[in-house]
Amino acid sequence: MRGHALVHADPLLFRRAVSNLLSNALHYTAHGGTVTLSVSPADDHTSTVRVSDTGIGIAPEHLPKIFDRFYRVDPARSQRYPGMGLGLAS
Repeated sequence: MRGHALVHADPLLFRRAVSNLLSNALHYTAHGGTVTLSVSPADDHTSTVRVSDTGIGIAPEHLPKIFDRFYRVDPARSQRYPGMGLGLAS
């Protein structure tokens, strides 16, 4: 990991959000793949936290729903990857 960042956020909620994103990235990236966490400042004094990976990805038609509570892209994944869904709902 490289860099420094200052984040003004509720520590518990921020940790939970980043943990959910990292957990999913690690879960759906094959052995030998890459998971990257980055933070970059924006011109409006905010920051962007980004988790990227070389995993299986999410089809574009599912992207509008990833913040729906317990949404699963493919119900068949439930057998292979148990869990409650992405966990991005606010």
